[in-house]
Amino acid sequence: MIKKQIEISLNKAIEEKARREKYIYYIKYVSSIFLPAFIVFISLNFFIGIASVKGSSMEKELHNNDIVIFNRLNKDIKRFDIIVANKDDENIDIIKRVIGLPNEKVNIVDGNVYINDILLDESLYTINGTTETQDVIFPIILKDDEYLCLGDNRAKSLDSRNSQTGLINKDDIFGIVFIVLRNLH
Repeated sequence: MIKKQIEISLNKAIEEKARREKYIYYIKYVSSIFLPAFIVFISLNFFIGIASVKGSSMEKELHNNDIVIFNRLNKDIKRFDIIVANKDDENIDIIKRVIGLPNEKVNIVDGNVYINDILLDESLYTINGTTETQDVIFPIILKDDEYLCLGDNRAKSLDSRNSQTGLINKDDIFGIVFIVLRNLH
């Protein structure tokens, strides 16, 4: 009788152990799927972002359908950084190069950009080398939280020279581009 009770107890313990192992297996399986997905979700919403280049306004650096990955945490924006920002009046992301920084005087004269009356050398990244004004009147003195951003292909870019885009407020900047994936579409 005692031997039978021991066998019954032992069988119950074995069954309980099997149930626990099965439960642990399912937890590990579900975790192996959802934990990485959760980490990617958090990363894409708080640390990095992804945007797609539309059009030719950033050529020669970026091309139509390139994918850019940007750092959401770095808000130390410097001249010549390529940023992803939100256009105020529409829910559209724009990708442009930072040319004018807060509290600077920006002027465009005879196709050349001047920062605080000093000619800016833009030969490394502009496609046509000249910057014509659009409907914004220059010179402009930027406020504490404003950036003047231009496309590299100045002839094809709707940027801070145009009142439709205007100056970019620091709060509207999502981040600084740090990786470019070439034409994945």
